[in-house]
Amino acid sequence: MEVREDFKPVEDKIKELIKIGEELKQLDQTEWPQLKNMGDFEKIYYMTINEDVKRSFERLYEDGRLIASQLWHTILSVNITENYPDLYSFVKYLETGWINEENINFLSMELKRYQNDYDWLLQNYGYGIRSVKEMLQLYERQLDLIKKIKQIIDELKSDPLYTEGKKEESGFFSFFKKLWKK
Repeated sequence: MEVREDFKPVEDKIKELIKIGEELKQLDQTEWPQLKNMGDFEKIYYMTINEDVKRSFERLYEDGRLIASQLWHTILSVNITENYPDLYSFVKYLETGWINEENINFLSMELKRYQNDYDWLLQNYGYGIRSVKEMLQLYERQLDLIKKIKQIIDELKSDPLYTEGKKEESGFFSFFKKLWKK
């Protein structure tokens, strides 16, 4: 995927994000559905386990796939100037989603909770569910990708191209400029 002309000064960082976006797309479209539909995931419905644990494993799938889907759509639409007129707006949009310290901490706590539920299953049944275990690994991989995206965003925020867009955003007439562009 080519990087749009006005983002050429930060092309290397944008290409890193695109590579991550493509990986997230593959996880969303291939890995998550395969684990839910072709794995042994349905065992959770036949086991006499706590309903909270069952729901936790369902949420693991739902949250993991949702995160992958939303992030790859956002990242791979970086070249759409109507969505992101400048680097500042692209970065800000990512930060209002999953890519900020608060959400990263939340996702880390969720992962720990999912892992605890899986450990409970192992302790009480003596065996696990392969698809759930792989979902945990996939969720952890996505969390690592989110941290990498955050690192790239932090680097982009120090670039003049970002601060240029930030100055335009903070001007007195920025509200009216946005209206006129529509």
